[in-house]
Amino acid sequence: MVKDRSQRTQALPDFPKNRYEALEQAERLLRFKPLEWEYLLTILTKADGWLSFNRGGIDIEWMRHREGNKLHLSFVTTTDNIVRSAVYTFSLQELAHLKSKTQLGIEDCEAE
Repeated sequence: MVKDRSQRTQALPDFPKNRYEALEQAERLLRFKPLEWEYLLTILTKADGWLSFNRGGIDIEWMRHREGNKLHLSFVTTTDNIVRSAVYTFSLQELAHLKSKTQLGIEDCEAE
């Protein structure tokens, strides 16, 4: 029976370790067109609160408090009553930089 539990735990998806990869994964999961993605990021940088999407059993949540200068992206998944989550934090300046470099793509900004 222990073997069965370990197999289920291994079946849970791994979340990206790199926050830019997490941002790319969110973009892929949400299936937004490039302009829609840019608009979403613009709205999120001006928001006060949270926005949640669910795609393929993964909750993608965005959180920002007006007094903070950070935007938090989290992934949450539940499988067999096991909840796994990961949170990635971006400053508003980083997101503005990413928006200005949209023609390069997020992966080109990772080294900066």
